[in-house]
Amino acid sequence: MNGGRIPATFAGSAVVVALAIVFWLPPEGGFYPVCPIHALTGTLCPGCGGTRALHALLHGRVSVALHFNSLITIAALPAVAFAILQCVSLWRVGSFRAVNPPPALRIAACILVATFWIARNVVSV
Repeated sequence: MNGGRIPATFAGSAVVVALAIVFWLPPEGGFYPVCPIHALTGTLCPGCGGTRALHALLHGRVSVALHFNSLITIAALPAVAFAILQCVSLWRVGSFRAVNPPPALRIAACILVATFWIARNVVSV
């Protein structure tokens, strides 16, 4: 049976609703929560500016999105490709594909995020 389709469809629907909210509600309106790391330390975390970047991307303003958060902006392309592959898998097989990246890729991603975190705070000082 295709019991995985209902949770997968729910997850996909939740993503579409979240993207619609980010598209229609500008981040400057006070609707979104404040970053706790920035509030406590005054430094920018790797996700700071991500909502503004996503909002700009959804409106086709790539250069503005890069200004707000280049990591989120650059990661959006592989994220969209991954989502499309998962939708194709859901359509053909009836469930999402299992994702298990190799340890080296996980470590590289952590190093990339940490380097971005440090660099954006050193450059902005």
